[in-house]
Amino acid sequence: MDKAARLIKELQGLVALECYQEALDRFTEKSSGILGSLSHSSTHKKLLLLAAKINIRNHLAREAGMYMDLLIEEYPGIEDDFDYVILKIKKFLLQSDYDNCSIFLTDCQKNNWDEGQSNWLEYYTGMIAFWKGNYFRANRLFEECRELALSSGDGFLTGCCSYMMGYVAFQRCFFEIAEVNYSRALESFDKCGKYMSQGHTYKMLAILACRTGEYDKAEEFLQPAVKFLELTGSRGGVISSNIVLGRINIFRGQYEEAEVLLLDSREKALEAGFRRETALSSEFLGEICYHQGRYGESLVFVKEAGEIAGEIAPEGDVAVEVSRRLGEVYIALGRIEDAEIALSKSHRLCENMNDKYELGSVLRAYGMIAFKKHDMDLAMSFFNEAAVTLKLIKESFELGRTLQLVAETCEKWIAENDIDMQTRDELLNKAKDNAVEALHLFSTKNLDDR
Repeated sequence: MDKAARLIKELQGLVALECYQEALDRFTEKSSGILGSLSHSSTHKKLLLLAAKINIRNHLAREAGMYMDLLIEEYPGIEDDFDYVILKIKKFLLQSDYDNCSIFLTDCQKNNWDEGQSNWLEYYTGMIAFWKGNYFRANRLFEECRELALSSGDGFLTGCCSYMMGYVAFQRCFFEIAEVNYSRALESFDKCGKYMSQGHTYKMLAILACRTGEYDKAEEFLQPAVKFLELTGSRGGVISSNIVLGRINIFRGQYEEAEVLLLDSREKALEAGFRRETALSSEFLGEICYHQGRYGESLVFVKEAGEIAGEIAPEGDVAVEVSRRLGEVYIALGRIEDAEIALSKSHRLCENMNDKYELGSVLRAYGMIAFKKHDMDLAMSFFNEAAVTLKLIKESFELGRTLQLVAETCEKWIAENDIDMQTRDELLNKAKDNAVEALHLFSTKNLDDR
C-alpha cells in the first residue's frame, strides 16, 4: 500500500471515530509531500475530498474552500458528486452564507439523486429555512424528512431531524416539545455513536434549561456537552458552550465571571471566523454592560452584534434579540426615537417567528418608553401585557424582571408626580404586589442577589 492510500485509510479511521482535530493534525503532518506527488487520479480526488471534510469538521471554512477549489479545477463535474455537494452546503452554513447556500441547493436538486441523498438535501433545505427565521417551513421539512429517515432506517438523519425540530420548538417557546425532541435526538445519536451531535444536543438542553430558569440543571447539561465536543475537537461547539456558561452567570448576576468568559469566547470566535458565535458573545457582553449601567459600552457591543446578525440572518433569532437589546440601551441613553425604531423591528421579527419570549421583553420595553413619555396608564398596559405573555410560556427570569420594573416604576411615578392620596396608595400596593411576586420568582430559581 503506497503512502497516499495509507494516509487516506488512517484519516478515514479518525473521521469515523469523530477525532477531527487529530485527523487535521495528521493530515497537516503527512499530506504536503504526498499531495504534491500525486497526479490526477481517484486517489488524489479522494484525498482532496477528505481534506475538505476534515477542515469543515474543524470549522475551518477558508482552508476547506482551498481544497474544494482544487477539486473544481482538477475534476470538472465534481459538483455532481454528492460528497462534494454536502461539503459545499456545510461550508456555506459554516460561513452563515444562507442566501448562496439556498441558491446552490435549489440548483443541485435538479440532479437525479437517490432517495437517501434527496432526503439529506431536504434536511439542509430545512436548515436554511430555520437559520433565515422561517420556522413554520423548517418544521414541516424536518417532520417530512424524519418520517422518511425512520422508514429507511437512517438513524443519524432521524436524530438530526429530531434535534432541529427541538430547535424550532425552542425558538417558538414550546419548551416541553423542544425537550421531547432533544431527548429523541440524544437517543438516536447514542445508538449511532455520534459524539459531536450528542455534545451539541446536551448544549441545547442546557440552553433550554436556562430559558426555563433551571440554572443548576443547565450547568449539569454543559458538562457532557463540553466532554463530547472536546473529544471530537469541535472548537465552535466548545466556544458556544462557554457562551452558554457566560449566559448562566448573567442570569445569576455574576457579571465579572460572565464577562471574562464572553470576552474570551468573542476573541476565539473572531480568530476562527465564527460569525454567529461572535455575534452572540458581543450581544451578551452588551447585556452585561447594560445591567451594570455602562450604556455607552453596551451600545458598542450590541451594535457589533447587530451588524453581524444583519449580514448572516437579518430575519433570524439573533437579529430579533439584538434589536430588542438595542432598544433597551437607547431607552437608557434617552434616545427614545432610536429605541422605537429598534423595538419596532424586533416586534415585527418576533411576531413573524411567534417568539413569545422576545415579544414579552419587547412589550416591557414599550412600557418603559410610555413611562418616559409620562403616560403611566399606557406604561402599565404594556407591562401587564408583557407579564401575561411571559406567563403563558411559563417563563420566570424576564417575568421577574418585568414585575420588578413595575414596582420600581410605581415608586418613581409617586416620587416624581403630585398625585392624590388614593392614587398614591393604589400605586404603592401595586408596587408591593409586583415586588413580592418578583421576589418569589427569583427565590425559587435560587437567584438570591436579585
